[in-house]
Amino acid sequence: MATPMLSPAMAPPAVPHRVGGLLAAAQPGDTNARWTSGVVTWHEPAPAWRLVADCDPAQVEHGDGGELRPTAARPFLVQTSVTGPRPEASQMADRARHRCEAVTSRAMARELWGGELTRDAPYELPDRYDWANPELGGGYVNPHLAATGGTVLDAEGDVLAAVAAVEQAVGERLLLGSPHVHVPVAALPALVDHLMPMGDLLMTTAGSVVVADYGYPADATPAVIYGSGPVTAWFGAIDVLDQPGEVTNVANNQIEVWAERPALVMFDPATLVSCQVTP
Repeated sequence: MATPMLSPAMAPPAVPHRVGGLLAAAQPGDTNARWTSGVVTWHEPAPAWRLVADCDPAQVEHGDGGELRPTAARPFLVQTSVTGPRPEASQMADRARHRCEAVTSRAMARELWGGELTRDAPYELPDRYDWANPELGGGYVNPHLAATGGTVLDAEGDVLAAVAAVEQAVGERLLLGSPHVHVPVAALPALVDHLMPMGDLLMTTAGSVVVADYGYPADATPAVIYGSGPVTAWFGAIDVLDQPGEVTNVANNQIEVWAERPALVMFDPATLVSCQVTP
């Protein structure tokens, strides 16, 4: 019996983001900036105001405007690879590109949550500014949710109570944009009756954006809900690395093909709060 001819078919297209994911919720970064060399931004400080009586010296002050401090962040590379038969090198390149696109959101979300890479590689910044994102113990790191220096709220409770406390605290610290509430995907069932889908966004009734990316760790102990101001994200084009000596198994004539893209994600550290979830 003759061997049937098989027609190659591409896998389903990679989805760059999903509803509730980081890249669906984040605002696009300024593409006019040379962000692949790192960025610095001056976030608006927390709002403060006063009320003054007309034709009377009486006045009432509210809030604390805070000090305007710059926030810095530097990019990182999202890399992934595939292994397959050497004669299918072109297909391996397509698969590597496909995989890199598919993992971008969760890779960026994982770094945004824990800051593992930036904590392992702190960097120096010019002395002329009082920077908003130092890491206690020396050096500077990209803003991330588990960073030292964020405000830990005393209002412990279930997921709904934690989200409400985070929304209130971030709203008090935020001048522009909507609060972003960061939750593990496992927390969504407790929130499903309290969220409103708007396109690719998940919104609370108060208008906060809920970010529940697969990159956020499911094993965070104790369970914690984070809140921040709007998250800004950049990511560049995917490059497939040309490595002619990439044979990984000569006997099987297999190759390993890598793809990578630059990425950067940041927010205003002054807006960072967290609240533990009581089981």
